[in-house]
Amino acid sequence: MKAMSVGAIKDFGLISLGAFFIATSAVAFFSASDISIGGPIGLAIIFNKTLSIPIGASVFLINAPLIILGYKKLGTTIFIRTMYSVALTSILSEILDFYLSTSIKSHFLPFDAITGGAFLGTGIALMLKGNGSSGGWGLLALVISNHSRIKNHTVLFVLDTLVIALSALVYAQLKSFILGILSVFSMALVIRVLTSRRKIGKSSIRKLF
Repeated sequence: MKAMSVGAIKDFGLISLGAFFIATSAVAFFSASDISIGGPIGLAIIFNKTLSIPIGASVFLINAPLIILGYKKLGTTIFIRTMYSVALTSILSEILDFYLSTSIKSHFLPFDAITGGAFLGTGIALMLKGNGSSGGWGLLALVISNHSRIKNHTVLFVLDTLVIALSALVYAQLKSFILGILSVFSMALVIRVLTSRRKIGKSSIRKLF
């Protein structure tokens, strides 16, 4: 029982640290530099830019229904940890938005895109190592693929691309779209490196948001 408690504490510690990295990437890099990014984080930034809805609130409101929808797929343990990660990411996003919205971004956008992607990838990898998930984006893709002949990874790619394209339209800049793609590559590379010693299926790695 003691070993289980220590393991749970370690997992929640990793998830908490991951939430910090994800919140930092969203607020200090992507939102501050007007860089497109996929997933709920990207949608949250769009809502913030167009409707002035706080990023943290949007992250929670977008993810919560998706996670509840996928409860049976996740199981109780991962469900609880994922809800915790989403709630903490939302809270940290609000705190960091007050302090860091302009303090980290550079004047070299490719650097912001790569660094933001690296921060996001680090956060996601830490959550995976903590036996959690960063949100319900992968679950939405799973539901769509289960009700169609489209493969899961294809659905994820299309969803991410649509969000990045929508972000580019909001920013009215093609470079925002290009920088978003650069961020995705950076994020994917970091996740691959940090999770290389752990056996994770492609579907798990693709739970990128």
